Amino acid sequence: MSEQPVQAGPATNLLVQAGNTLGFHRCASALEQISSRVLAGTRKHDIVLDWDRAHPDSGPFFSLTGMQFPTVSALLSLSIIPQDNRSCAILVERISSAPIACHEVARSELGGYRATALVQAVTVYTSPAHAHEVVTLVDTPPTCLIVRRQVDYGWPAAPP
Repeated sequence: MSEQPVQAGPATNLLVQAGNTLGFHRCASALEQISSRVLAGTRKHDIVLDWDRAHPDSGPFFSLTGMQFPTVSALLSLSIIPQDNRSCAILVERISSAPIACHEVARSELGGYRATALVQAVTVYTSPAHAHEVVTLVDTPPTCLIVRRQVDYGWPAAPP
């Protein structure tokens, strides 16, 4: 199951370090590129991992990262699954909140996106220009919960 959370400062990328330690190499480039980009600017981060212990290089890698920035904190959920066709399927979700109403977040950050109400207080935003991205805003007055989700089914895996 899950490991105990581990903390790191901005110089150490715990996701890359964990992937290397666990033997998760086929999709290491995805893990490194995504986590390095998302962790940029953090003061520290903590991770919780789940992985296929019997097949660490060919099984799924699931992580939840708590990220502390200078004035806010956020979560990163990263799932990477090696595929039989030598690619990697990836699901990345960044979860944060803003101290303003969701309609203000949408107005300032999601110009050109199409809004679709999912259920009460939950709106999904999509854009043809960002075909693999979905932004979901949840009205939680006085704040707005923001979930940014990206999917890639064909990230190139390392050769065997």
